[in-house]
Amino acid sequence: MKEKSGIINTFQTKDIIQKSLLEGSKSFQDIRNGLRTSNNLIKDSFEKAIVELMEKLKVFVDYEKIEKVISHNSLNGWTLTGDISAEFYFNEDNLLLSSLDLDALFKSYYENDGYRELENLKKYLLKDEFSKWNHLLTISFDLYHTEKYRISIPALIAIVEGEMSELMNSHKFGKYLFNDFEKQIDEKDKFLAFASYSMYIFLKDVLFKKHKFEAERKEIINRNWVLHGRDEPKQWTKIDLLRLWNTIASIRFLKEMKSNH
Repeated sequence: MKEKSGIINTFQTKDIIQKSLLEGSKSFQDIRNGLRTSNNLIKDSFEKAIVELMEKLKVFVDYEKIEKVISHNSLNGWTLTGDISAEFYFNEDNLLLSSLDLDALFKSYYENDGYRELENLKKYLLKDEFSKWNHLLTISFDLYHTEKYRISIPALIAIVEGEMSELMNSHKFGKYLFNDFEKQIDEKDKFLAFASYSMYIFLKDVLFKKHKFEAERKEIINRNWVLHGRDEPKQWTKIDLLRLWNTIASIRFLKEMKSNH
């Protein structure tokens, strides 16, 4: 991948991140779980704890491999969230999976054990009682277990764009949001850069990417096709709901990370 911005350069630095991202260590996940409370996903001491851990472990990090996994997951619609298992998300075996197989993997992740992770995702997305999107999000979760779930797709895409505008504090829309987003990546906070890079890839190169209406439909839903009435609703699946909820959770995670600085 060509280096177009400081986002990529982040992966060449070897002074951060956790062992679990590469070799299945649960250190990162254990620390995060220990810091999680009912009201906060990650407490203020999160980054300090990670830095202290890595100073002790002196772990060599293969940033090129991390970049490949993030790119593969994100180009297939699965962005990095704050609550997803690091061991699961950064599994190198994901690189061997097709788009459909990766979709099935993430669907199983959210639906296994009685929809445990999906319930966690729902709680996270609804925890801000002042969010203007709560009613629509609640309806979308209720509809997931019915055959009426497709009605939520346009609403969730609108929420993604609305959340991005709030993250950027911008009145721009669509693809114009992402030029500013790329410029505001904080290279000093490497984990934030990982999460931002993941989001940037999916939104710019997939969900919001310009795709001519007369062209063949892409496998993953496209914002322009959906909101301009060019897509075929019968093509929408529950995978799309999971993907969009996951995306919204990623944006919320970026908001939290930025607010802690």
